[in-house]
Amino acid sequence: MDTTLTPKKPIAETYQDLQNLIYYTIHKFIKTYGGEFDELLSISNYYFVKYGYGKHNGKSNIASWTTFCIWRGMLEHQRKQAIAHRRRPEDFKIAQYPPSNRIDIIDELSEDAKHILSLVFKTPEELLTTIQNKGGSTKQVKPVLRRHLLKIGWSAKQIRESFNQITEAISK
Repeated sequence: MDTTLTPKKPIAETYQDLQNLIYYTIHKFIKTYGGEFDELLSISNYYFVKYGYGKHNGKSNIASWTTFCIWRGMLEHQRKQAIAHRRRPEDFKIAQYPPSNRIDIIDELSEDAKHILSLVFKTPEELLTTIQNKGGSTKQVKPVLRRHLLKIGWSAKQIRESFNQITEAISK
């Protein structure tokens, strides 16, 4: 394969000399970035004619220059495709939820369950500190609340029934 470019060598002959290299570059590009061969071939041909053949200065190997030009052209094409098809914020639909019936749920609860909810929504400083000392995760809230309620005189049955009542109300 003679890859030297001379003023006497026509573009068709140079393209024939570099055709396998162009195909190899396209396949390598597809393996890396994806795409369709025929589309990338047409883009490669365009960039070969526009930059690879016409702008080659003779200082570098024509094969290296052609590979560089068509690779850059295919990357530019992929970038433009990504920009054209990217999703914009206005494309997303915001979920519409029905009005909350949280107040109705709270009204149906017993006084014990309401007290537990008040501890959850307005957690005293000492309970917050205990939760933080236990690791600070939400998994620690229920056991800390249970211990606190036992400490202030609630029975285990009373605590269990109140938590079950809250669970049932939430799952409605």
